[in-house]
Amino acid sequence: MVLEVTILGNKTNQVIHSFGASDAWSTNQVGLWDSGKKEEIAKLLFDRSLDDEGRPRGIGLSCWRIMAGAGSARISKGPKTWRHTDTYLKPEWAQRGVGDDTSYDFNRNPGQRWFLHAARKYNVPHYVLFAHAPPYPLTVNGVTSSSTCSLKTHDGFRSREFAAYLCKIASHFERLGVVFSAISPVHEPHWNGADVDTESCPYTNEEVGLVAQSLEAEIRARRLPALVGVPEAGCIDYLIETIPGYERSSGFISAYFGDGELCPPKGLTLITGHSYFSCWSQEDRLIDSRERLSDAIRPSLKNGAQYWATEYSLYIPLSEPFVPKQVVRALSPGGRDEAVQDRTNIDSALWAARVIHADLAVANASAWHWWLALSPTDVPDGLIRYDNEEQTYTPTKTFYALGNYSLFVRPGMTRVDMHRSDHKVDREVLEETLFSAYMGEGTVVLIATNMSHIDQEVQVGLTNCGSLLPGATWFTSYLTSAGASLTPYQTFCVGGTVTIPKRSIVTSVAYTVSEGSEFFLLAASSEHGVPMCLEVAQASPAKCAVVGLGKLHGHAHQAWRFFGVSGGLLGLAACHSGHALEVVNGSTMPKAPLHQNGVRSFEAQNWTLGKLSNGCAYLSVKHVGHVLEAYGSAVRVSQRSGRPEQLWFLVPRDSNLKNLPSNPALAAARSAQTTKTAWAGEWVDELPPPMATVKQIMKPKGRYDTPQQVETMTTVQKTNSGRSSPEMRGEVTTSQADELRKELQRQNEQILQQKQLLQIHQQQLKRSTGKHSRRKEKEKEKDKETERAKEYQVVEDAIERPSPGLPGRTVSVSASNQSFHDKASSVYSKHSGTASSRHSRATTPSSAGSEPWHLLMNLRMQPADFNEAFQESFKATISRSLDLSPRHITLAYAGQTSRGIQAKVSLTEIEGSNMRERLIEAVNHAQQPPPSAPQSSVSSSATH
Repeated sequence: MVLEVTILGNKTNQVIHSFGASDAWSTNQVGLWDSGKKEEIAKLLFDRSLDDEGRPRGIGLSCWRIMAGAGSARISKGPKTWRHTDTYLKPEWAQRGVGDDTSYDFNRNPGQRWFLHAARKYNVPHYVLFAHAPPYPLTVNGVTSSSTCSLKTHDGFRSREFAAYLCKIASHFERLGVVFSAISPVHEPHWNGADVDTESCPYTNEEVGLVAQSLEAEIRARRLPALVGVPEAGCIDYLIETIPGYERSSGFISAYFGDGELCPPKGLTLITGHSYFSCWSQEDRLIDSRERLSDAIRPSLKNGAQYWATEYSLYIPLSEPFVPKQVVRALSPGGRDEAVQDRTNIDSALWAARVIHADLAVANASAWHWWLALSPTDVPDGLIRYDNEEQTYTPTKTFYALGNYSLFVRPGMTRVDMHRSDHKVDREVLEETLFSAYMGEGTVVLIATNMSHIDQEVQVGLTNCGSLLPGATWFTSYLTSAGASLTPYQTFCVGGTVTIPKRSIVTSVAYTVSEGSEFFLLAASSEHGVPMCLEVAQASPAKCAVVGLGKLHGHAHQAWRFFGVSGGLLGLAACHSGHALEVVNGSTMPKAPLHQNGVRSFEAQNWTLGKLSNGCAYLSVKHVGHVLEAYGSAVRVSQRSGRPEQLWFLVPRDSNLKNLPSNPALAAARSAQTTKTAWAGEWVDELPPPMATVKQIMKPKGRYDTPQQVETMTTVQKTNSGRSSPEMRGEVTTSQADELRKELQRQNEQILQQKQLLQIHQQQLKRSTGKHSRRKEKEKEKDKETERAKEYQVVEDAIERPSPGLPGRTVSVSASNQSFHDKASSVYSKHSGTASSRHSRATTPSSAGSEPWHLLMNLRMQPADFNEAFQESFKATISRSLDLSPRHITLAYAGQTSRGIQAKVSLTEIEGSNMRERLIEAVNHAQQPPPSAPQSSVSSSATH
C-alpha cells in the first residue's frame, strides 16, 4: 500500500538553529594524536562535501559545544581519568582576579583548541560554551564534584566572578574568529554529583536565576552576541514538574515563566534541557512528556523564547525500575546493567533517530545536540568510539543517524507540517514510519524513519513551497540501514514514490531549478518504454546544431544548465557547448551563445517552466507561447494541448540514474511494450509520425548568407559513441530554406534597430556631455565671482564698522589684487558722505589740516617677524613713496588675526591733496619689503 505524504510549505513551525555535539573530555586526548588521524575524525564530524560517488564525507555538524573545564585534573586526589579537565585559570589567579587577562593561560587544553580550530576551518556556523561546574578556586571548598560544591562562600555568592570567567574565555576565542551563539553556565543542577567522577555542581532554581542574571549582565558589558542558556535540566520532567526530593531545583519553567514566585532574569530567552529518561515509546513517555513541554513553553514563545535539546545519549541505567522491560530487552540482549553500543547495530541508531524526531516535531526544539562526539568506552554515549593507545576510531550507526539531520537540515531552515493519507499522528506510528520536513531557500528536506520490519512505499507531494516548482523538483535520497551509512539511494520527482526499507532512515533532499542548476530533460512520452531525453548533436559544439531525443546515458550533450532564472523566465544552455536552446521558426536548436551574467538577447531563448502536480513540467517559449514537444525521436514547439508528448521530467544531473524509474508515470512508460504510450495509468492515442528530418546548415562562422548557400550547406552528423542517427540526415527543402532566410532577415532587422538606438543614445550622451562641460565652466566662474563678492563684502563691512580707537572710516585694501583695489576705492567713495554724521572730526583732507591719517594693515606673518628691522624697512619704503620724512610715519602692532597680524601706520602733521590714493599706492610699494625683511602678504585699511 502506497502512503501519500504531502509537504505543506505554508504551515511553518520553529526555525532550526543547529545540530551538534560536545568536545567534553575526549578531545584533550584525540586532539594530541598524529595529525593525519585527527584530521580524518575532524572531516567526519564537520565536512559537508560529497565524494566522487556522491557519498557524504562527513555529517556536517552545525554546532560545536566547548566545555569550560573546572580544573578537576589539578585537585583530584585519586588517579586522573579521561573525564578530568583543566582550566584556563593560572594557579596564581587570586592575586589579580578572574577579570584580569594575566590570570589566564590560553595555551592549556591543546587538544580541545585543536578541534575548535578544526571546526572553524570547516566553517561550522555555531559554537556553545558550557560548564559542568565553576572553576575550583571559586567554589566554597575548592571542589568540582560533590553535593557540597557551591558558589556560596564567605565572600557571598560568587556568580559575578563565575560569569566573568566564562566571558573571558568567550572573548578570547572570539578574537580568534570563534563566536559563541550561547553560553550555558549550569548543567543538570538537580544532581548532587556525589557518586560520579565528573565535574558537577548542584543549584536551586533561585541560584540558577542569579547565575543567569550575572552572566547576562557580563555579556552585555563585553558586547558579546551570545544568549544565556539555562538550566540544562537532566530530564524533561525536571523542566515542567516539581519532583519530590528536588522541589527547589525542578519545575524550572513554572517557577520562572508560570505561576512561580521567581522573576525570570532579564534577557533570558533560551531554555535548555536533556532528553534522558523520557525516550521510550512504552507508556507514552516519548510523546506525553514533550507535548507537556511544548504546552509549557508556548506562552513564553511570544517573547522570543526557544527550547534547545542540548544533550542526549544512549547511556541508560537499565537496572533502574522505571525502565520498561521491553527497553531492557531491546538495548541489553546480554543482560548487562547498561546499554552497550553495538557500532554496527541499526537498532540504537533508530532509537536515537526517533528521539530526535520527537524533540523536533513534538517538543518544537530549535536545536538538537548529542552528548559526546568522541568516547573511548563501550557505553553508547559517543558518536565515534576511539582507542587512545592504538589511535584507532570507528563511527557508530548513531553517528550516521544524526547525520541524516545535521548534514541536510541546515541553520535557518524551518520545520513545516505534513499531511499523511492515513491521517495518523506521531503517537500512533512510533513503531511504524515517522516523517518530518524542513524547508529552506530553494530546497526541502524530508526525513523518514521506518521503525517497523516492513518496507513502506511513499508518494511525496508538495504544496505552497515557495520557489519549489512541482514540475521542476526532484529528490535525491540517502539511506542509513544495517548495510548502508548515508549511502546515495533513490532519485524521485515530486509526485513520485520512494521506498523506505524496513528498519532504516531515508533522507530526501529536493533540488529545483535555480541559477546554474544542471538537469536532464526526460520526455514523459517515450518509445517502447525507453527513457528518451533532450540532447544536442555531440559532434556540433559550435553555434548551430540539431536538438532531438536520444536514449538517456548521462553524457554532457544530454545535460542542460539553467541560467538567467528570474521573473519566471529562464534560459537553457547545453552543458557541452554553453549555447542556448533557441526556437527558430518552429525548429529548436542551440544557436546563440550564453551571454555573461545570464543576459538573454532573444525572446526565442526565454522559457517559462509550467507547474504540474503529477511530477512533470512543460517548457513554454516566450515569444510564441508554444511548448516544447517530443515528436517521435525529434522535438519541436507547438500549441499547448496537454498531451504527454509536451510533458517533461527534470532529473538533476548528479542523480543516481540507476534509480530513476520511481515515478509511476515514468515507470509505466518504461515498461510499456505496445505501440501506444502509457501516461499516468491511462492510454492515449498513438504518437504522430516523426516530422521530416532537417539537415542543419551552418558556415564556419555560424551564420547564413544567401538562400543559395542555405540550400547547399553540408550535413551535420550526430554521433554518439560511434553511432549516427538517421533522423538527422536528409536534404533541406526550399520552403525550409525560405523560412530560415526570413528568420535571419528578422534578426538582422532587430540588430539594425539596436544599432540605430545605440547611435541615438550616443548622440544624446555627447550632447549631454557638452552641456555638462559648459555647466562646469559656468559653475567655476560663478565660484570665482562668489569669492570676489566675499572679499568685497569684507571691504563694505569694514567701512560700515568704525575701527575701535581710530577716528574716521576704515577701508580694507588687498595690495595683491588690482580689481579688489579698485572696488575698495569705489566702496570708500560710496560711504565717505556719511562719515561726518558718525564722527565729530572731519574726514576730508581740506578740513582736517593737521589731523593724522591712519593705515590699518593685515600682514600674513608671525608676530615674531614683526621686529624692529622689518618696521624700519617698511617705514623707509613708505617715506620714499610719499616723499615724507620718516618722523611723520609711525608703525605699531595692532593685534593678531587668523592669518597673521595687524599693524597700524600713522601719518602725522601732513597736508596735501589725494592723500588717500597716495596712501594706497604706498601700501602697494611696501608689499614687497627689502630682502632682509620677511615676505608677507599685506592688506590694509586706511582711515583719516
